[in-house]
Formats: sequence, C-alpha cells, structure tokens
Amino acid sequence: DEADVPFLLAQCRGSRNIEVSRWNGWIYGGLEYQIEHHLFPRMPCHNLRNLNLKGQIEKLGVPYVSTGFF
Repeated sequence: DEADVPFLLAQCRGSRNIEVSRWNGWIYGGLEYQIEHHLFPRMPCHNLRNLNLKGQIEKLGVPYVSTGFF
C-alpha cells in the first residue's frame, strides 16, 4: 500500500541489517535483522529471519541495506 511507504522508507533509511552466518546469529539474538525489527518491533527476534522482506521492499523502490559487521 502506497500510504505505508513513508513509514517503510523512514525505517529502512534509519537502519541496516548485518550479514552473519546462521552459526553466529545466536550471538546477535536475531537483532542482526534491524530493518525487520524496526518494522515489526513486537515480533520475537528469533522469528525475524523468516520474514524475507528484501524483495518486497526493493520492489517498492525503498533501499534495503545489508552489510557485513565491519
């Protein structure tokens, strides 16, 4: 829905995901998914990896930033 794009844009611009292996994911406790966490703050962190929002967000023309830790 286009009405939600400003909220989505604000959340995506203000955060980024950190790319880690599944093995190291337990160290972050799911918070390596900052974009998903800001969009769904009440969702348990261990469920954030199941959302797979990257394609849908980019289809709306909103940048989805995911970088390494360093």
